[in-house]
Amino acid sequence: MKKLLLAILIVLMSVAVFAQGVSVSGFVKDKDGNVIVGATVSEKGVTNSTLTDVDGKFNLELRTSKKIVVSMAGYQVQEVIVGDDGKIDDIILEKKFKRFEVGVAAGGDYWSYDVNEYDFYASDSHLHVCRGSFWDATGGHAGLYMDFYFCKIFGLELGAYYHYIKTKGTFNYQEYAYSQEYDKVKVCDINYSVTGNVNYYEMPLAFKLRVNIKNSNIYALGGGMFGFQDMSCLKYKAIDGVSETNRENFGAVNWQKGIGFYTAFGCEFKRFGMKFSLSYVDGGFRKYEIAGSRDYKHFRYSLTYRFR
Repeated sequence: MKKLLLAILIVLMSVAVFAQGVSVSGFVKDKDGNVIVGATVSEKGVTNSTLTDVDGKFNLELRTSKKIVVSMAGYQVQEVIVGDDGKIDDIILEKKFKRFEVGVAAGGDYWSYDVNEYDFYASDSHLHVCRGSFWDATGGHAGLYMDFYFCKIFGLELGAYYHYIKTKGTFNYQEYAYSQEYDKVKVCDINYSVTGNVNYYEMPLAFKLRVNIKNSNIYALGGGMFGFQDMSCLKYKAIDGVSETNRENFGAVNWQKGIGFYTAFGCEFKRFGMKFSLSYVDGGFRKYEIAGSRDYKHFRYSLTYRFR
């Protein structure tokens, strides 16, 4: 009986001591060890709170509770149990998972652009075959994008971009005529030099896999796109070759539409609501009107302003 009364007395004394107030102090940081300034530290269940200072430190006199609640905009709320002596470890807050990201992007590109093969039939039953490649292709881009994340590492990216590409390269044009017996006869084989610019509009939709590292992440993209290309500003000059039809100039084509698939790898650095990204894109562009494909590879750097 004496032991029971002694235990009850100890409990009552502990409650009485805590009721007189316990001072708790500590630091609030993010998972990278950076201090969080201006975080709210509150005693749970009562109106009693304080803010962390420029060093991420706080001091709070508890009245009745043994729990404190730590909160900060953009971070997950954390509850911490306080011991009778008021000692606690550093409080680590994790950022909230952002499901949507919407922004505008602008930057530059360095392109490698290959025309594998275009085959198309004209009304005169001639077959036209074009092959070529462009190098020293530089340009810029601007557009809108939206990222939707299903979880922290997996999401979907949708965008609408305009590209301006200034390029030079070589182009081989061949033309075949069909006789009544349907025998194919080459009537033109000319190599051209190509200079000028291409206007390119694309709307990509891709799955995105990312790994966060502090204020940056590395990512991989894979998906499809729909777009338009205006090649009317390209200039072609014959270098050498033979043409039985005296074709000396290959007319540029404007407003070609098509679909394609692409993959991309890159990294992003986020700071102060901005995002700088550097990526390598490998893709293909398949036209509707003409059979064949265009493959492009380019390095892209971009500065993005994020609305949310």
